[in-house]
Amino acid sequence: MPELYENPAYSSRMMKRLLNSNVRLNDIDLSSIQIKLCNLIEHGISREHVKTAINTWTYYQGLINMSSRTDLKNIKQKINKLITIRDEILLKLFDHDINIFEQSGRVFSIFGVRDNIVEFAQGLNRKNGSPYSKTTLKKQCYFELLFTAESLGLAGPVQYYQSSDLKSFLEIITEPLIEETEAKETLWYYCQEYEKAKNHSDIKGKIIALTKHCVEYRFNVPIWKKLLTIYQDQIAPLMLTH
Repeated sequence: MPELYENPAYSSRMMKRLLNSNVRLNDIDLSSIQIKLCNLIEHGISREHVKTAINTWTYYQGLINMSSRTDLKNIKQKINKLITIRDEILLKLFDHDINIFEQSGRVFSIFGVRDNIVEFAQGLNRKNGSPYSKTTLKKQCYFELLFTAESLGLAGPVQYYQSSDLKSFLEIITEPLIEETEAKETLWYYCQEYEKAKNHSDIKGKIIALTKHCVEYRFNVPIWKKLLTIYQDQIAPLMLTH
């Protein structure tokens, strides 16, 4: 796994997330959060650890806001027009027109692979399970926060999530950020869902190994952050399929 830690693509991921935040960190009492987390986890938590967790929340809130403002139906209509135009162009081409590309070993491509474009267009909705739905984005947010908690050394209980350390972590992080209309009683629900998702056979081994590395490097914040991006890129998508 060491080669993954130095991938520059991972290094820039956390910085990009700041662009989607609509909450200024200066408006949040980071010191108070830091003290509470240190008491909960019982070892030193740096300001950067706190900022990373807060940025996860604000990043997903930014995505939720952007999704609500984006006219997905209009985008889908325009993409469908593009597919129609693309098909018309290809129908007018004769085999000998594109033979040179095949013989030279070059892929003849117009606007990408058609099936990929169609699949992308079909996914432009906010139905349950869609990556653009508020429900899905909230689940991603809480799952990532819970993985962050485990990466810092916390572990979930076998049952009774209402009083678990993981739930306490969520409460500490979200208390200064959460909307009054957000029912804090739902936090235990996300703890349960996270536990179910990560215990699936195609996820369990990966997330256990990554958590172990994160805990090992949690005091080396740059490496710890890069390890978090491995969760975001490779494990988080699997967590939502179960």
